Amino acid sequence: MRIYRSNRVESLVPALARIARSPVSDPFVPEWIMVQGPGMERWLSMALSKENGIFAHPRFPFPRAFLVEMIDRVLGPEQDDTSRYEPERLAWSVAALLPEHLDQPHFTPLAHYLKDDEHGEKALQLARRIAETFDHYVIHRPEMILGWEGRSTEGRPGRVDPETAWQRELWLSLVERCGPGHLASRILSLIETLEAEGAREFELPERVSMFGISTLPPLFVEGLVALSKRVAMHLFVLSPSQEYWGHIRSEREQIRKRGATVEEEALHFEVGHPLLASLGRVGREFQEILESRTEYLEADEDLYQDPGEGSLLSAIQSDILNLRDPSGEESSAAQSRGVDPADDSISIHACHGPMREAEVLRDRLVELFERDPSLQARDVVIMTPHVDRYAPFVEAAFASAESGSLPLHVADASARASSELFD
Repeated sequence: MRIYRSNRVESLVPALARIARSPVSDPFVPEWIMVQGPGMERWLSMALSKENGIFAHPRFPFPRAFLVEMIDRVLGPEQDDTSRYEPERLAWSVAALLPEHLDQPHFTPLAHYLKDDEHGEKALQLARRIAETFDHYVIHRPEMILGWEGRSTEGRPGRVDPETAWQRELWLSLVERCGPGHLASRILSLIETLEAEGAREFELPERVSMFGISTLPPLFVEGLVALSKRVAMHLFVLSPSQEYWGHIRSEREQIRKRGATVEEEALHFEVGHPLLASLGRVGREFQEILESRTEYLEADEDLYQDPGEGSLLSAIQSDILNLRDPSGEESSAAQSRGVDPADDSISIHACHGPMREAEVLRDRLVELFERDPSLQARDVVIMTPHVDRYAPFVEAAFASAESGSLPLHVADASARASSELFD
């Protein structure tokens, strides 16, 4: 496994393009590149085409889908397949099993919640929430799930929390109904099979790349590590700092640690850059997982780029890159840094609703395109925490006369949100 790190996605693309430029032994085999979403898939396809002149026959699976396919190739597809535990399907099984358990003592809170549910709407909503929770358990807390089943990753039965006793009982009923082939069990079987002495050869890809994924559950990382012993694995990781930042903590986290029963001398956390400490928790945890659970080779080429301090945004990025605290004594340049009134590299707009947010966004983009003729629509990405909620407002704002001919494509909306037929 080889890891390439950079603070800019544009610096990672040429390194991936060099790898893709070298063909695999079979011309009919696709180039496997794991990505985090359809938006990254489309952008990366265009970027690799631009770098290499042509980029044909790629395959862009999500990490979960990739692992499921590799499991089927190594272990063979099960009659009780993993897809039965996908949240969308599992919700119906939960809804079918709930009425059979509501008269049991552990299920009293659920029975009280569903007491007046004449049409079953609350039961289905609850089943969907439970299915999503179980899916998170399988991916992020496999040791607990396996403990409920009487086994654990350490090879001994797990302890059952009295507050989650009803969840355990419901889960065991689901396993009896759907079969034992959930993702946690299958990934552990994959690891055992790949690490077995004298294991046979499997039909695995010659090489696999992972690009721009900011976090993975430990279970997925362990599965990829096991595969990397038989497959050339290249990980392209976005990291905002070139320093190791796994130990930095926000002031709030440090206060919580001091409030716990921990000796003050045992605390060796740093703040580093306050934005990275407070907003970089997911990336920090991913970095810790990579360091603790993988054996990898670091790329020889230094792909980090210092943006300098030409604007407020660049200055913040530079401080994060070098892990400088802008309020500390070591950052004298930051203390004397002034902000140009014309500097709009960072702007915050307070709006009274989603529609107004979309209109401000549209006006801002029109201004940017008029100011910079070289700017293209493909250079712009609009990010939102809830695509399904904001997509109609953005589409309506961009369809108005004020937007001119600004093209828009919604990349990550669900099928139900984008199709009246599905809804």
